[in-house]
Amino acid sequence: MFAQVPLDECFSFHPEVLYNHYSYSKPASIQLPMVFRYTFNYRKGNTIPYIDLGLLMDIAFANEKIYKNLMYSVAGEEAKYLWTTFNLFQYGIIFGAGIEYKLNMKHSLYGGLRFRYGRRGSSSDLLEKSTGLSCCLAYGF
Repeated sequence: MFAQVPLDECFSFHPEVLYNHYSYSKPASIQLPMVFRYTFNYRKGNTIPYIDLGLLMDIAFANEKIYKNLMYSVAGEEAKYLWTTFNLFQYGIIFGAGIEYKLNMKHSLYGGLRFRYGRRGSSSDLLEKSTGLSCCLAYGF
């Protein structure tokens, strides 16, 4: 779900709410991208390119203390497992580009690619970093 709040002819604020569920090994989460969009409105026709740049907050649905299946080896010792406290909040940046196709004055189709980089801290000096490439399709009315 998203909203597009025009700031002028080309710039808009584009807040979103996204639900993510990766697999059983990673918790589901709600992502809150806060994106500023520049639309190349000077082009004539129905196809208008745009670029996105913004911040990301990700809130995971998990117990705060989970068992991380991390193994490490110390010289002369057998592999050990670590307990860690999982930080439920992730922060990061998003940038991308795409095309808006205007169906009429009030309705549009959007398609684009987005790259995200995020970090999630933990209390055991482990830092989870994540990157991703998303294909975004949307209908605006």
